[in-house]
Amino acid sequence: MTPLETTLGYTFENTDLITQALTHPSFFSAKKERLKINHFERLEFIGDRILGVIMGTWLYKEFSTAPEGELSRRLAHLVRRETLAQISEEMGINIHLKYSRADEKNQSQWLTLLADACEALIGAIYLDSGLASCERIIKKFWASLIHAKDMDAKDPKTLLQEYAHTHLKTTPSYIIAHTEGPSHAPKITVKCTLNDLVVSATSSNKKAAAIACAQQLLTELNTQPLK
Repeated sequence: MTPLETTLGYTFENTDLITQALTHPSFFSAKKERLKINHFERLEFIGDRILGVIMGTWLYKEFSTAPEGELSRRLAHLVRRETLAQISEEMGINIHLKYSRADEKNQSQWLTLLADACEALIGAIYLDSGLASCERIIKKFWASLIHAKDMDAKDPKTLLQEYAHTHLKTTPSYIIAHTEGPSHAPKITVKCTLNDLVVSATSSNKKAAAIACAQQLLTELNTQPLK
């Protein structure tokens, strides 16, 4: 059992999965190597969805009288990048990651890397032994956060959506307008439209770009009359 498995309280049957979950595309210097499926992007894809299902079900059962809005805010808080990065370090993922050391110089990229690796590890556990094992580990590491009191600290996307629903009777629309750069260091531009307002922002991932768009729109809405 590896030190990470000891911390998790879980032993992998397929050790290739844990190796893949701990390998960022930036670890490979040659493009040909990166094109092989030997890094965590595909595992991150499935882990993100597994985490959402388990966390959503947990919140639904734990807060049986909470309205949909509160459940959404709690979910957003529990699966946001900063929370995932924190959990990643508690698991010890940061110690065992294979990646380009240059990523640590950029705090935003480093947080994203840790968050993505956390989702990848959840995806790896799911493929290794199923949903029950994922649920046990998620509840182990998120137990101290599930009843967090700071739910008023809403992220910009949530604030914008609530504002739009209440005052404009509509919903913001987010689309990927442009993508460039290599797979391990992409630049993703997201465009957000809300009635006549249109803004865009660029980041290394869609989620961060969308949040930046929402913040721009919140700023504009504070200085413009309602339509």
